[in-house]
Amino acid sequence: MGKFTLRGWLAEIRQQKYPAIDNPLSEAAILAADALKLPRETILSHPEIPLSGAQRIRLMEKWKKRTEGYPLPYLLGWWEFYGLKFFLNSQVLIPRPETEELVLLALDWLRSQDGPVWAADVGTGSGCIAVSLAVNCPTVTIHALDISPEALKVARKNARAHQVSARIRFVHSDLFGNRKKKFDLIVANLPYIPTRILDHLEVARREPRLALDGGPDGLRFVKKLLVQSREVLKHKGQMILEIEETTGQSALQAAGQILPGWDITLRKDLAGRDRFLIINRK
Repeated sequence: MGKFTLRGWLAEIRQQKYPAIDNPLSEAAILAADALKLPRETILSHPEIPLSGAQRIRLMEKWKKRTEGYPLPYLLGWWEFYGLKFFLNSQVLIPRPETEELVLLALDWLRSQDGPVWAADVGTGSGCIAVSLAVNCPTVTIHALDISPEALKVARKNARAHQVSARIRFVHSDLFGNRKKKFDLIVANLPYIPTRILDHLEVARREPRLALDGGPDGLRFVKKLLVQSREVLKHKGQMILEIEETTGQSALQAAGQILPGWDITLRKDLAGRDRFLIINRK
């Protein structure tokens, strides 16, 4: 019997149709690279690499789970975000490209400040926002809050992996809870999908609903955080909130009612969708 090779395994993938997977060959190559501990470029340029019988079986088992809808990042146990590698499991939300834009907005503001800055990442999940900010801005100290103890375990692991644990304090809390510490910057990617929409999305069956369900209007937690910000955001501080695209005008109106006199802007993401509330306390 001839040796199994990557070329043969990828050929098996190519012969089938996978309507639910946009780029099956690319994802199969990512799985193979991770399994063999090789760069993806090596996998693509050297398809003659042999596979042991055990390696092929493990790859096919993972690929079967992928074709059944199991998210690729959970199969890998990691995902890339803002140029960094983050550990993931099914207890945390998979980071999205739009949230990288939130990090960029926050870094732009942080770099305009003089001296040390205190920031809060509310609903930190995997810690991808807090860790990315800490890695890219050495003057920031962050409180990363989450209601899920399991999510905080993942976030702590990511902070250790990127050597920023000394500047991030992880706090088990429902938003700010009763804490009254004041921050220069607040960032949050809270659960924001309206329940009626979420009920029809595949993501609700694959990722933690706790991190997705924003209540009937998608703004349950956003509104609560807006109220709390009156106590915890410093004067001349900034808050950046990621929101669901269909809730932009409602979020803008709610923010104006809760925070009269504050400077509030609704900003679109790179795809042209309402995505961020940027709030400056005058």
